Formats: sequence, structure tokens, C-alpha cells
Amino acid sequence: MNTLNRSRAQQVARVIEIRAVESGAVDADVVPAALLRDAVREAGLFQRSVLGHLDHKEWRDRVRADGQRLMDLLAEIGFRPSERAARKSA
Repeated sequence: MNTLNRSRAQQVARVIEIRAVESGAVDADVVPAALLRDAVREAGLFQRSVLGHLDHKEWRDRVRADGQRLMDLLAEIGFRPSERAARKSA
């Protein structure tokens, strides 16, 4: 299961890299519908994994993989919470 999750995460990462190259930087005022749809889908998968993890400790890798895919998509949209937190504390 761990290998399967890593493989899936790598596939999603490649898709994100291809999109970034093809589309250039994401405009702050416009988020492509497909990108938003993918982020919502990944958020659902992450939520499902977390709920599954509450019952099954072996789902830990799946939770990490789903969380990483979600963060990659959010970063592509332009959401970077660590940068925002640094600006607020400065």
C-alpha cells in the first residue's frame, strides 16, 4: 500500500509540474476550474483518509500521500500558509 500511495503521489506531482509549465504562473484573481475541481477532490480524499486513519493505524502513509497531493494543488493555486504566517508575525 505504501508503494501504491507513493506512485500515485508522484503521478499527481508530475501533472502539477506539467500544468505549471504549460500555463505559467497562476494569476491571483483567476483559478482555472479544473485546478479548483482537482483541489476539492483531493481535499475529499484527504478527509476520507483521515477518517479511515482514526480506525486503522496502517493508513498513516495514505493520509500523508493524500495530504501532500492536496498541499501541492493548493500551492499551485497560490495558497502558501507558511508565507502568510510569516508575514503576519513580522
